[in-house]
Amino acid sequence: MDHNLYKELYIKRRRLKLQNRTPDGKLPSICSDTALEDMAKYAPKKKEDLLNISGLGQVFVDKYGDEFMQVLNAYHKSKQNFENLDSEVRQTLQFLEQRLVNISRKNRLLYLGKLSNKHSFDLFDDEEFNENLLNLIYGKKKDLVLCSLSAKNQKLDTDRNKYNKLSPLHREVVKDFREHGDYGLYIGYPFVIGKSTTEDFLVRAPLCLFPAVIQRTPKEIKLSIDKTKDVLFNNNLVLLQNKLNSQNVDLPNNVVEQLSDDISLQAIEFFKQNSITIDNAKSPNLVKFEEYTLETFPKFESGEFKLVPNAVLGKFSMYDTSIQRDYRKLIESEKIPTLVDNLLSQQHGTDFYLDAEDTPTFDHSLAEFAEEQINYINSLNASQENAVVQLEQNDSLVIQGPPDTGKSQTITSIIADACLKEKTVLMVSQKKAALDVIYSRLGNLSKFALFVDNDFYIV
Repeated sequence: MDHNLYKELYIKRRRLKLQNRTPDGKLPSICSDTALEDMAKYAPKKKEDLLNISGLGQVFVDKYGDEFMQVLNAYHKSKQNFENLDSEVRQTLQFLEQRLVNISRKNRLLYLGKLSNKHSFDLFDDEEFNENLLNLIYGKKKDLVLCSLSAKNQKLDTDRNKYNKLSPLHREVVKDFREHGDYGLYIGYPFVIGKSTTEDFLVRAPLCLFPAVIQRTPKEIKLSIDKTKDVLFNNNLVLLQNKLNSQNVDLPNNVVEQLSDDISLQAIEFFKQNSITIDNAKSPNLVKFEEYTLETFPKFESGEFKLVPNAVLGKFSMYDTSIQRDYRKLIESEKIPTLVDNLLSQQHGTDFYLDAEDTPTFDHSLAEFAEEQINYINSLNASQENAVVQLEQNDSLVIQGPPDTGKSQTITSIIADACLKEKTVLMVSQKKAALDVIYSRLGNLSKFALFVDNDFYIV
């Protein structure tokens, strides 16, 4: 329990008692000392969470909730260890964000030579379907059946083939969402094909990305636009241009704020403003996606790009890793956690476009402690013991090391030690596999843990 917080809550309760004194001089009880202690111990962040405190009911929340939340909110604000984002750290974050993008032909947002059932599907079909697809893209249609296995379907064989091709893509997207939380399914439309101005990098990629959702049943597969996400211009093309030309400039805002009647013209204008000129000699209708190898790829002059009205449904993740997404949020928020600020301040001046990078130096000195300070659930070496103790003395800690050096064992010990000291621990990870390892290492203690992944929903 934070005694300073308890004191502030106690003062608040005292003032409320005096303010709500009855005409005959009696003071209302408001809440018990035990409830006040629990408030100081658990420090709820939302008014409705006060209902989880034993002895507090809806009447208390309705009558006094806002008053006590003023104290609790001030407490949480004082505990936030954030720094203002300065120009040097901002530049470092931008370089790191850009470096995370894969500048190679393995990146489907730069080069898509062939389609694969696991990551892409050509949406081109007959004239009626193509018209409906464009209506879906432009928001004139709610959803679109891509294939139907109904016995009455006159194109049953064709649609069965579509179903078999789309099913692996759907499984891969769902798998990625469960493992990484990223539902990276988009309709890429239209496409650009050409060659970069330097290094002769071949480009074949979507200009715009429309967030999509697949609904698959045993009888049909239906496609719709995800209205909770933004339509985006493909900033990977701008990043490619900047990197090949050795230009370290901020990436533009790639959100399509207002969709016009012709996204192709919007895209051409966007990329023109970012030094990429695209020839607009295009067919008015969708065309079939032609597959190319490096040998059969059309010939282009350096810096020559042409627009092609292809529409491909595929895995086009706009963030190679969740870390890149976090970088962007930090940049936009203008605030940065103190720990991250300390780490990145040491990185300023590093050339992040070089393959070899200097590793920043940290203080690896061991803290002084007695073994009685640690609750051991498995054996620990000196550095692992140091990590457990350091968290008692600091608000944050970075543990780094190659695979199989005992990081998971250390984390398990930190969790167990904290729980035995009546603390609550939240462990988060980009990958579910890391959570599985820690959960299994907890052994019998795992029955006191709640495992939450993307299949778990709180209503």
